[in-house]
Amino acid sequence: MVARAVRPGHVGGGERRPRAVGPRPQPRAPGDLDRHVGPVARGRELLRDSGMTLPAEVAVVGRFPPPLDGQTLATARLAELVGTARPVVTVSTSAPEGDRLVSTEARWSWRRAAHYLGTGRRLRRELAAVPEAPVLWASISPHPLGHARDVLTTLPAFGPTRPVVAVVHRAYFDRMFAGVTSATARRVVERCAAVVFLTEGLAERAAPYVPAEKRVVIPNTVGADVLCTDAEVEAARAARRGRPGLRLLFLGNLMPEKGYDLALDAAARLARTHDVRLDLVGRWPSADAEAAFAGRLQSLGLESRVVAHGGVPHAHVKRFVLDADLLLFPSTHPSEALPVAVLEALNAGTPVVGVAHAALPEIIRDGAGTLVPPDADALADAAEALADPGAWALASRAARARFDAAYGPDAVRQMWLSLLDRVA
Repeated sequence: MVARAVRPGHVGGGERRPRAVGPRPQPRAPGDLDRHVGPVARGRELLRDSGMTLPAEVAVVGRFPPPLDGQTLATARLAELVGTARPVVTVSTSAPEGDRLVSTEARWSWRRAAHYLGTGRRLRRELAAVPEAPVLWASISPHPLGHARDVLTTLPAFGPTRPVVAVVHRAYFDRMFAGVTSATARRVVERCAAVVFLTEGLAERAAPYVPAEKRVVIPNTVGADVLCTDAEVEAARAARRGRPGLRLLFLGNLMPEKGYDLALDAAARLARTHDVRLDLVGRWPSADAEAAFAGRLQSLGLESRVVAHGGVPHAHVKRFVLDADLLLFPSTHPSEALPVAVLEALNAGTPVVGVAHAALPEIIRDGAGTLVPPDADALADAAEALADPGAWALASRAARARFDAAYGPDAVRQMWLSLLDRVA
């Protein structure tokens, strides 16, 4: 089979399916799930004919774009990383809403139930083609409805003996070990060869329920389309030194829990004394929310200073994070774990002003930015302090150094390959 690596599509936009890098995929039967094989597989037929040993396949099962959010981006990036060394089969379990934003605590519906029942059947068919492949399961859910889906459809499709590594993307994973899901949650952990957490803090919270030998910490990283070279970061720093004003960036879907209103209020306060521009990049959950924002923008008199770009092709995020002076990330979203948007900013040498929520206290260290309470004045004060050229230069270098030290793709890739060697 020709090698194809999953590539994310748009921030807030996205295609109906993950796009493929490389040769155009062959047509598939209607209803088939996406199935791609990693880049190392390009010469598999030749290697097989030569008698050489082929690397073992790996299955990545989880939510892939669309829609485009932190979890789907991270899952696509996981397949991309592992696919540089092992043939990768990916199976998308994305919900039937497709590209439409839905609540994290999405309500039960007949449509969703039918979708997940069908996904279980198709997952069995896909995995039957690679019976020895370990599964990287990137869509394990702590939500009661998602947990029921996992227990009734997903886990049975894996079979009883295949190695399974669960990847936890939700900050409240430990909740499923209480209440009506506690017994089945423990059985899920028993079935898994390992459970991967994105941060040490999340792993520690799950310590009473997941044995130490199964707990593994592997962080997210950024996609190849957003990864910045040292030369690009230095060029962006030079451009920043040569221009006036303060460029702020909000990156994320425009839901209230993400705090875009706090970013707007902070920009309004800074605009009284500074030449400020705020770019908001991400989708609106509804036309009503977008219209309400436009009205508020007009009432604040910020139409010339604030631009809501909506959904953009994900590759364009690279230019936004390089052009920004600061990323404002005031999210208090309950499922926030290790935000990809923050890593994308650090990768560009862009300091972060965020809220001390989720994993941000573990990420924003060593001078890479500032964490404050969820308050617009506090955000504005922190941004104003980092607007000083000397302070910004130090924070920019600290941001890039923090990314290189903890979240660089080469190091993250090696963590995954080492784990696969251990469990498979």
